[in-house]
Amino acid sequence: MGEAYILCKEYEKAIDYFTPLYRKNPEFDDIVYSILDALFALGKSERDFKWVTVPIIKRLNNEVSNFCYDYLKGKRKARSLEDVYCQLIDEGYLTFSEEELLNHLIEDGRFECQNDGGVYSTLLKVHRKSKLKS
Repeated sequence: MGEAYILCKEYEKAIDYFTPLYRKNPEFDDIVYSILDALFALGKSERDFKWVTVPIIKRLNNEVSNFCYDYLKGKRKARSLEDVYCQLIDEGYLTFSEEELLNHLIEDGRFECQNDGGVYSTLLKVHRKSKLKS
């Protein structure tokens, strides 16, 4: 029901629906992420909700770039953008799409991108002699 509220852009109703479920199951990521989806759609932030445990939220910044760099630097073969994105999903709620991640990594300059089709088929690897950004 809560997801239906989000799909219908009834974000306040979604938050009202998910809040008691969250209170009973604060560790359940699907509930947490649905609340975050609704908050962000309303132009609010994670600080506008009373969390039992504050969720980890990943935004495009040097921390994400460095995570991607660390993940890819030990790989002999290029990895798909989808693979890199999935690794980030394990780290927390992502506030960006795969396409936004790709553009961010291209701007970073430490990554080689091979794109023979759409965004999702992009292959990534690190340039040799790259360094972490601080």
